[in-house]
Amino acid sequence: RFLLPAPVHASASEGVPSLRGAPEGLAGLVFGGLGDVVLFSPALRWLAHCWPNTEITLIAESRSLGIAPLLEGSHRIQSIEVQGKPRPVVFWELWTLLRTGGFDAVVSCGSSPFIPLLLKLSEIPRRAGYQTGKISQWALTHPAQLKTGTYAGTMYLALAEAITARPAEAGWEKPVFRPARLAEISS
Repeated sequence: RFLLPAPVHASASEGVPSLRGAPEGLAGLVFGGLGDVVLFSPALRWLAHCWPNTEITLIAESRSLGIAPLLEGSHRIQSIEVQGKPRPVVFWELWTLLRTGGFDAVVSCGSSPFIPLLLKLSEIPRRAGYQTGKISQWALTHPAQLKTGTYAGTMYLALAEAITARPAEAGWEKPVFRPARLAEISS
C-alpha cells in the first residue's frame, strides 16, 4: 500500500486555513542562481512588511543559498537540489516539501506550466505564481502577470503584491542586505 504525505498547514489544528488575514507559514520558492535569490528578496521583504507575524521560508537551490542569510525578508532557509536530477524526481521532492512544510501560502517565481500544478497539488490554500495559461488560471489563487521584459526584481515583487493584494511602494524592488550580517562577514 502506497501512502502519500498528508498536507500540513500551520493552522491545521483550527481546521481548514482561512484565506483572510495573514498566513502563519509562507514558502517563497525561487529557482536559479545567486542573482535570482537576490532579486527575489524584495518580494520576501514585502511579504514580511505586509505580514510581520508570518514565518517566511525561502526555498531555493543549494547552489544559490550562500547569499540568502545576508538578505532581508526570510526567517528560515531550505535548500533543494534541482540540477542533475530528472524533473519527476525534483517535482516529487518539492511536492513533498511543500505538503509537509506547514505552509498556508506559497509564492513561486517559476514560469514553467508545471509550477502552478505543483502548487495546486501541494494543497496549500494560497498560491501565487505567474499567469502563464489555462493551468495557472485553474491552479493559482493569486496569479500575477508575467512581464518578461521588465526588471526581474519588479517581476518577482508582482508575486508578493498579488498574494497580499497590496501594491508595493516605490523602491521596494531593490534588494536590501542585512547590515549586521555584512559586518560579520567583512570583519
